[in-house]
Amino acid sequence: RDFTGVLSVHGDAAATVKPGGPASRHVIINDLHRAAASMKLDFAHHDSPAAMFAIYDGQSSGAMAEAAAKSLHVRLLPKLAQFRGDWENERLEAVITDTIKNLALELGAEAGVSLAVALLLGSRLTLAA
Repeated sequence: RDFTGVLSVHGDAAATVKPGGPASRHVIINDLHRAAASMKLDFAHHDSPAAMFAIYDGQSSGAMAEAAAKSLHVRLLPKLAQFRGDWENERLEAVITDTIKNLALELGAEAGVSLAVALLLGSRLTLAA
């Protein structure tokens, strides 16, 4: 379904960091359909609008927050594009959770990166941390 006429997604964010403090990053993707197309993925089976907002906090290193910010959507979008059936809430939650866990393992659990994600697909908003 297309909820574009009903829902409009626009995003902006700002971050402040104390000198010598942990760095935080954020990623806002206002149009996941366009982002998926740039990765040569078919995202047409997902409702519109589709957007993602994520906040990453590098507790021990700004480099870890940066790595996570550059990686999560690159890992999540192919998983969302792969399954063409009906996305039940449990399936969507499992894919997001699995992607976050795998990213944490790849970066190293001791990396000290916290993150929160808001994923909008049509009229459904899914939050994960």
